[in-house]
Amino acid sequence: MGLVKHYLKQADYICFILSIILLPLSIKLSSKLLFIAILLGVIQSIYTRAFSWFLYQKPVIVLNALFVIYIIIQGLILDGPTDFFKTFDRAYAPYLVFLLMPIFYNKCQITKHVPLALLIGVCTLCFLILVNSFLDGAFYTREMVLEVFDMHHLYISLYILFLINFLLSTETQFKVKSKVILIFILVCFLIFFKSKAAIVATVILLLYHAAIRLKLNKTKWVGLGVAAVILIVIFNTYFHKLFTDALDFRSRIWAVAIEYILHNPIFGYGSNNEHAILNRGHFLIGNYDFLDSNLNTHNQFLTFLLKFGLVGFVLVLSPFVYIVMKVNKPLRQEYLGFLILLFCMSFIESLYNRHHGIVFICLTLYYYHNLSMKAQKN
Repeated sequence: MGLVKHYLKQADYICFILSIILLPLSIKLSSKLLFIAILLGVIQSIYTRAFSWFLYQKPVIVLNALFVIYIIIQGLILDGPTDFFKTFDRAYAPYLVFLLMPIFYNKCQITKHVPLALLIGVCTLCFLILVNSFLDGAFYTREMVLEVFDMHHLYISLYILFLINFLLSTETQFKVKSKVILIFILVCFLIFFKSKAAIVATVILLLYHAAIRLKLNKTKWVGLGVAAVILIVIFNTYFHKLFTDALDFRSRIWAVAIEYILHNPIFGYGSNNEHAILNRGHFLIGNYDFLDSNLNTHNQFLTFLLKFGLVGFVLVLSPFVYIVMKVNKPLRQEYLGFLILLFCMSFIESLYNRHHGIVFICLTLYYYHNLSMKAQKN
């Protein structure tokens, strides 16, 4: 009976961890479990009057709250109250996760469970891809993965990159052999998904961690420089056209976005107006093939600037900068690796526009802040 009561008290946290496991597998189940977990967590927090989670994460919560308040005020002014409330669940509600998810980050086991839960989810997805490929008699393409699991390859690649960076940085949870095997499996699946930005991010991550671990002197710096030059030559010889073709349609979108950003750089056009503004721009310059696709900017930095202007851009990035200033040296190395991969993926995708992305970023933001708080206490 005591065990049942213990698990009932932990029901919110169990749902939360399950939502992370399901993030790469089923976005519908993951989002529903996350909603249930947050609801249970809020009820439990109010019932027990336990608000230590707010004090523990206060600086990052306050910075995120300033951003949320800003976009709400902006939305009310630009769209008017009627349109604001009509579109609230789609255009504004997703950002509330940055104010609600910290409720789980006062538990000491969270720093162990978040990366492990994501690792279980990603490995399960990879296993299911192999099983389905065997049963269907044909190896799954990334398009088939999107159709079956409703998961875009860019977001799976993002999760894999986070796990690679985690495994290359952590010193306690895995033995060296286990790390090598896991990293090899993850890299193989990363190549399978053929995300060009993820491949670039992987190379940069490996060079970054190599530079840290080798404790570079002049000779090692020269060796690393030679390796970088060789990679650049190989890229320019074999992959340059592939990457140029991939960026072609994005560059056309970016040109339109930049033009509108320059017309209203300070405050932006609001969270609900990205698609309408881009479609208008595509129509005016003759990009008629984009009109039916309702595309976003495919660049998170441009999306922030287009929607929220420089004011919102500074506010939304301030928690990431705050953590850089707070983390100690060993953790800073892992966190900077995370920022490298996040920058690479944000350059070609508007990650906050999907549940797959905004939940992951919120998870990892508070994960690293939680680690930095633990390090300060120790």
